[in-house]
Amino acid sequence: MSEPAAKPSPESKKRTAVYYDFEDVLIPVELQVLQDKSMIVSTPGFTSGILMLKGRVERRSLINFFNNNMVKDNWAMVSQIASPNMAILVFEKSIKSAVISIKSEHIYTYVEVGVAARVNQGRLPDNTDALLESDLVQ
Repeated sequence: MSEPAAKPSPESKKRTAVYYDFEDVLIPVELQVLQDKSMIVSTPGFTSGILMLKGRVERRSLINFFNNNMVKDNWAMVSQIASPNMAILVFEKSIKSAVISIKSEHIYTYVEVGVAARVNQGRLPDNTDALLESDLVQ
């Protein structure tokens, strides 16, 4: 889990970002994976879960990084919420959604990347207690 699967770049010998468990969510190399706080579930054709990271990177820089690179990986921005110490970025694709939370603390900035299948084409039923496996989009 969480070994970099970097896409080779002929013009650059030094990597500035890598793909870990999610093949379409690029992560800056300054962030290190917190294995004990991450949970990834891989099935044939789909990977979901929560990837926790930390590093000494400015929150604003991370917001710009994810806003730019998620679009390059064909994610659509859904919404963004920011406060002085925290930001939440929400992206979607046809069958999945990603939520990226960025929180600044004294020494480190913590990043949580969550990727999951979209339910009912993005619309939850009125009674979410009665969700069936068939409600998940494959």
